[in-house]
Amino acid sequence: MARRPNSSADAKRVTRQVESKASVANDEVPASAAPPAVPTMAEVFGPGGMLEKCHPGYEYRRSQLEMAEILEEAFAGKHHAIVEAGTGTGKTLAYLIPAIRSGRRC
Repeated sequence: MARRPNSSADAKRVTRQVESKASVANDEVPASAAPPAVPTMAEVFGPGGMLEKCHPGYEYRRSQLEMAEILEEAFAGKHHAIVEAGTGTGKTLAYLIPAIRSGRRC
């Protein structure tokens, strides 16, 4: 049968063991556990960016990057943006990625 702590000395010993284990657990968290930095629109849409690395058919378009930056700013500032862009600009992703990143329901 297990012995129950019956003195304040036993209780203090148990408390020290728990605190010791907690400090060891906290020391084991790697410094890299911090949340990763959010990439800029240039790091997503730009030359050598995330889209180019992940999608073999992706082509960098300066106008698409500019559009995404305008829309990201509009979402962040909670204001409207009207964008006109021609065929082949990449409007769908330029709208979609900033919208998703904003976390807002559109």
